[in-house]
Amino acid sequence: GAIALMVIGWRAYPEIYYYPQAEGMREVSFILVFVGIILFVASGVKTNLKRYLRHPQLTGVMIWAFAHLLSNGEARAVILFSGFFIWALVMKMGINKRDGVWEKPQAVSVMLDIKVLIAAVPLYALLTYLHQYFTGIALV
Repeated sequence: GAIALMVIGWRAYPEIYYYPQAEGMREVSFILVFVGIILFVASGVKTNLKRYLRHPQLTGVMIWAFAHLLSNGEARAVILFSGFFIWALVMKMGINKRDGVWEKPQAVSVMLDIKVLIAAVPLYALLTYLHQYFTGIALV
């Protein structure tokens, strides 16, 4: 429900541009969104990524939001994705403060990391395809 309300609000806001899309940022954004999806998927299972990132899901949201800021200079996108980025950053700081010193998990089989990559590919493809239905902007 919250995501639907965000999409409705985003679509209702007028197209006012703060900055133009820089050359090559579309491709960079595609790569960063894929990395964000990998981290988001990795957060739900034991992976070796969790040995390097305390909060893979929130880091994935930050990377996803940053990618959208690189390729969207219109006001509604800047407001929406800056909000996601700031929310994830504040959540990370709050969780770190609440939980104290981070104890890195033990290493797991690299096959679990490979499974995350395999799961991230169709999810990325699906979200890329459905993007036009959420936002009215076709990516493919």
